[in-house]
Amino acid sequence: MSAVVAVVVFVIAYVLIATEKLPRVTVALAGAGVALAFGVVGSGDAFYFHDTGVDWAVIFLLLGMMIVGICAAPVSSSTWRSGPPNAPRDPRCGS
Repeated sequence: MSAVVAVVVFVIAYVLIATEKLPRVTVALAGAGVALAFGVVGSGDAFYFHDTGVDWAVIFLLLGMMIVGICAAPVSSSTWRSGPPNAPRDPRCGS
């Protein structure tokens, strides 16, 4: 059963990417989510790749640190002391 689900997800994702109906990243993430939801891939295999040793928890930690760094960059320590209180902010940070 899981092989059938995997093939169906692959074919649908391939068609959506080939026709460019949706962005490729959206299709890939949706396909991965469906594969996880239907048990085609277990969560342990999804977040740790045993052959290369990629620990996805570390990757997500680094991603979070990059996001915090982007949001904190406009507010450096020199800005805290001498900068204007309404300094421009990065729009990706939500304020």
